[in-house]
Formats: sequence, structure tokens, C-alpha cells
Amino acid sequence: MLGELSLQAGDITEALRNFDAALKIEPDQADVYLAMAEAHARIRDYGSAVKVMQDALLIIPLPPADLYFYLGQLHELGENQRKAVRAYEEGLVLDPKRTEYYMRIAGLHERKGDDFLALLTLENAIKAGVKKPEIRLKRGMLFYAQGRFDKALEEYKA
Repeated sequence: MLGELSLQAGDITEALRNFDAALKIEPDQADVYLAMAEAHARIRDYGSAVKVMQDALLIIPLPPADLYFYLGQLHELGENQRKAVRAYEEGLVLDPKRTEYYMRIAGLHERKGDDFLALLTLENAIKAGVKKPEIRLKRGMLFYAQGRFDKALEEYKA
């Protein structure tokens, strides 16, 4: 809690000291690792934030999906899209109903010009049982951009 208060007050150094002390007492607390990574990210030290998350994934026996999702966000901020996609995919293995991460992965693929991979990612969301309309809408938009109007229409109808 002292680390969180220091972080809210903007004292990153003090926050990191408190988080480090907390981890010495309870080294498998996912929330502390998340907060520690956030502290590093606030000062744009994404490399250190990634290292904190990687350490957490090695130390915590059954890490929650949120650790992978946050690691993916850090990789995105550090402009490593390949690693971001991989971290998001690992998180989706643990929590396959998180629509926003399918959308993030699809967006990363689309920005690279890999529409096929974006469509495949969104298809995986549908197979995982995600029934959010934005998945179908995004697929329709991708098909439309490819000139595959019949497929786009199917997606819009769905």
C-alpha cells in the first residue's frame, strides 16, 4: 500500500523501494509486480517494466492472464509488436473471452499489412465463443477492404 501511495503521489523511486520490500515478504504477489511495472512505465523505462513482468511470470506459480496482457501492452509501448502479439496470445490461452486483446492483435497485424493474420485472429475469437459484434464488424471491414464483398456482407449480417 505504501508503494501505491508513493506511486499516486508521483514519487517513483519511493514507490519502487516499497514494491521491492513487499516482494521480499511475499514474492508471488501479481499485483505488486503489476504496480512495479507501472512505476517503470510511468517514467517510460519500458525495458525495466518488461523485465519486472518477465520475472513475475517466472516466479508466480500460476500467473494470471492480466500479467501477460500487461506485458503485451508494455511491448507495444516499446514498439515490439511481435512480442506484444505473443504476450497477448499467451494471455488469451488463460482467458480466451477477452475481446479487447483479440482486437489489439488484429490491429497490430492490420497495421503491418497482414490482413490474413488479422482475420485469423478474429476467427479465433469467434471459435473461442466471443460473441461481441465488434469482432464481426472488424472482419467485415477487413473483407471489404480486400474487395471480398460477399464475405464482408456475411460478417455484417452476423
